[in-house]
Amino acid sequence: MAQKRRSDLYGRPYRERRIEVIAASGGVCLLCGEPMRLDLPGTPPDGPTLEHIIPVSRGGHPTDRRNQAASHLRCNRARGDMLLSEMPRQSRRSRSW
Repeated sequence: MAQKRRSDLYGRPYRERRIEVIAASGGVCLLCGEPMRLDLPGTPPDGPTLEHIIPVSRGGHPTDRRNQAASHLRCNRARGDMLLSEMPRQSRRSRSW
């Protein structure tokens, strides 16, 4: 099996997929349930990023749309390579509605 090139994972297709995933999220972080600042790029702590539901380091597919969701950069970094089931409950607040 041919190995994916880095440009396949993080180039233009990645940027386009990131926009699609963030739009599909409704602007809400998967991890904390709080709204994301969609007017920011992905680099500020409150900016949106692409989150892998099953971390790539734990066997999740890096480009499978079913393994991707949107989250704040700060939430994504705090989660690290934990599975959602391994996160402390207070870290995963549900939406107020």
